[in-house]
Amino acid sequence: MRKLLFAAIPLFAFLACKKDKNPFDEAPSEPSRVTNPVPDADPNSFIAIHTNILKPTCANSGCHDGTNVNDPAFPPLDFTTLESSYSSLIKGPVRKNNEFNTFTYIVDPGRPANSALLGRILDDNLNPGSPMPLEVDPDSDWPVKRDQYIQNITNWIEAGAPNVFGVPYSEGNVKPSFAGLYGSTPSVQKLGRAGAQTEIQIPFSADEVTFYFAFKDAETDPKNFTYNKVKISLEVDDFSDAEEFDLQKLGTPIMGEGRTPGSTVEYTHSFTITDIKTKFQVNEIWYVRAYVQDEFETPTEIPNNGNSPQLMVYYSFARFNG
Repeated sequence: MRKLLFAAIPLFAFLACKKDKNPFDEAPSEPSRVTNPVPDADPNSFIAIHTNILKPTCANSGCHDGTNVNDPAFPPLDFTTLESSYSSLIKGPVRKNNEFNTFTYIVDPGRPANSALLGRILDDNLNPGSPMPLEVDPDSDWPVKRDQYIQNITNWIEAGAPNVFGVPYSEGNVKPSFAGLYGSTPSVQKLGRAGAQTEIQIPFSADEVTFYFAFKDAETDPKNFTYNKVKISLEVDDFSDAEEFDLQKLGTPIMGEGRTPGSTVEYTHSFTITDIKTKFQVNEIWYVRAYVQDEFETPTEIPNNGNSPQLMVYYSFARFNG
């Protein structure tokens, strides 16, 4: 793969002279991960819950496969992989509560009764909508093992919602994750996408682009991350030969919409590329990965090969002749 030379330029002066031009005011209408784990014999473990329940029953096309980002009643849950499932569930926001406001999070570790995940699959007066799953694929054994699976989920939450390593959740053991990405050129405050989950489109005439990153972390303010890098690759799942460059911290964070429509997130990092015309061919799709570190011993790769294809495309860009 050819090597590219990019310029990571601090934006402090830029932001200081344009601090009144938030692009969202004018915008148009985790490297350590577990892949292919050995099935867990304990049916109450998260690996078993994902293997037996979430993957075959809930990660259906158009349901909880990470694509249904415009559902106003429920967050865009992604149950396609272990990592995306755990990240989606643990202390995920509840968009549709019941009249008693029973639920605090999608999964509230240690508190099954306050977890909307259980509320949605139980057919009782606390369920804020129709019982999940709405449809069951032919290869799912949910109809036969429903009661057993509900008990497995209850036991898992009650035990503190342990992760794939069997470690119960605590505020300090969740790695940084994605919240948003957008691009800007000197003439366009916020570049568009062909759709909500497609690549950022860079105009053919542009010769410089800056990407802005928003992260979320339970314990560490993203502005305090101790490792901040970015890689760009033509390969969606291979960054082994991609060069690594500095990801800059913004002097003044920018508030704007995140990946989830209607959400408001804080953009704290940026990366600027110059000489785009000579470095990128028209209609080539380039994939972006950020590497940031909080209190963990190693940086977290965002996104990574354990995330959904939709997220990979969301973290990509292309020049277009239009």
